[in-house]
Amino acid sequence: MSHEPQIAADANLVVVGAGVSGTYTLRALINRLSAGVRPASPLVVQVFDRSGFWCGVPYGSRSSFNGLIITTLKEFVPPAELDAFVSWLKEKRSWWTEQARRESGPAFDRWLDRNNPLMDRGEWDGLYIPRRLFGLYLAEVMERELAEAKAKGLLTVRRTVGEVVEIGEGRSNRFRVKFTTADGGGALECRSVVLAIGSPPTRGVGHVQGRTGDAPPVIDDVYEPGFDQNLRTLENLLSRAPADQRNILVVGTNASALEILYVLGSDPRFDGILRKVVTLSPSGQFPHRISGQDEISPPFARMQQLIAGTPTDARQVIEAAEADVADLSAEGVAVADSFSHLGALLVQVLSRLPEGEARVFNNTYGMRFSRLIRRAGREYRDTAESLAASGRLEMLAGRLESLAGNASGGGVTLRYLGTDGQARQPDTTFAAVVNCGGFEEIDGRSTVPLIRNLLSTGMARANETGRGFEVGGGLEVRDGVFVAGPLLAGVWNQKLRLWHVENVRRIESIAPLTADALAASLVGAGASAGLPAAGSS
Repeated sequence: MSHEPQIAADANLVVVGAGVSGTYTLRALINRLSAGVRPASPLVVQVFDRSGFWCGVPYGSRSSFNGLIITTLKEFVPPAELDAFVSWLKEKRSWWTEQARRESGPAFDRWLDRNNPLMDRGEWDGLYIPRRLFGLYLAEVMERELAEAKAKGLLTVRRTVGEVVEIGEGRSNRFRVKFTTADGGGALECRSVVLAIGSPPTRGVGHVQGRTGDAPPVIDDVYEPGFDQNLRTLENLLSRAPADQRNILVVGTNASALEILYVLGSDPRFDGILRKVVTLSPSGQFPHRISGQDEISPPFARMQQLIAGTPTDARQVIEAAEADVADLSAEGVAVADSFSHLGALLVQVLSRLPEGEARVFNNTYGMRFSRLIRRAGREYRDTAESLAASGRLEMLAGRLESLAGNASGGGVTLRYLGTDGQARQPDTTFAAVVNCGGFEEIDGRSTVPLIRNLLSTGMARANETGRGFEVGGGLEVRDGVFVAGPLLAGVWNQKLRLWHVENVRRIESIAPLTADALAASLVGAGASAGLPAAGSS
């Protein structure tokens, strides 16, 4: 027998996701309300998140103190936040050092040995710090700002650990939001919604054919249930495997893959039990290494020719960029150190393209360009290079075709398609597989119930890239429903033209746009009328 879910108290605004995107959007809304667009009575904001509040998966407890930012602190943190964050790091240094030591052990101690001298000298800008530290800082700031907003009569926030699974039409131009929790679930109605659900899940690597045995050998998401728990799983799988099968296959060569390699190469738990790591990705390459030296401006000859001439199509641009990077890499130029220069050249070239072709670049070639100039800091890259030098890292270029249980007993074997399209099957047998591949597309096959529901009901639709939602000038999928964060990837309108919305600085810079539209939707329409007073639910 089915039951209608319990109706929770209504709200002005529902925020789906309390990670970096939801946090910065709420902070921007508070600033907007404080600046003069004040509600007649405090807005009631209901926030949902599956695991925690104000930091998100990359910066929260499911991550690890051994997971570092991939660029320097100065480049990672929004400029307006940098001084405050560095002050927080200095003030609480003893506290966070001790907490990280308790949770993350010898690998973190090695990070401290390398970085304590820099911190002692006050050289914070060039550090590659543990990401968790930014999450702890952001949560602390958010709690303070929420308390101040409540005291000013601007808004009050209710929190629910749970998952929003459906958003539909409600009564009187409201939205009906259904959610699940550990205790069951419920529903409520609201005037506006912010979809701040973060990046889509990683695409699964598929079933291991013919696999027998108790311990699942595939970790499909390094942060589920948590990074440190998955490290313990890897340790267990390697310890139980025969000596010649103590190998790990890592699918992907992105930041998450580098994070895995960094810990495997830094944590003494794996010194005696890890034989080899094999990575598989289309490029077979890690991001370019950031040297730590000053930015350089080498000649990108083909790109500069396009600026001097009249580029006509998007493919011409990406091919010029790829050829220039290949030439400079062959000459030994530190491509990562020319990131800003190449980015500035691209902006100039795109400004000279016809409007339609500029959009083609954004939608079709933008991520290809990002992969071309991916960068990673010295901490990560040096560990990977050390593993390679010791013979414990092998990098394959190609695409995964299948995984199979080893017929001779235990372990997993790999079959992949090389860059020439030929199938290959290495002799290596793996005790474990770690999936660090790309994200799912935004379509009806999504493993996220809310995304499937939004698309199937027509509440939202995917944009041309398949990586985000189609939005209007207010970043709305429809009146009253706004998008924040990574699911804006592929946005193309008069305010924003972006193919990638993952990093903190970009998310923070976009948040005021969403806040302006929210303030107009909530306060401009007098939407606080008829809701319970703050604290009455």
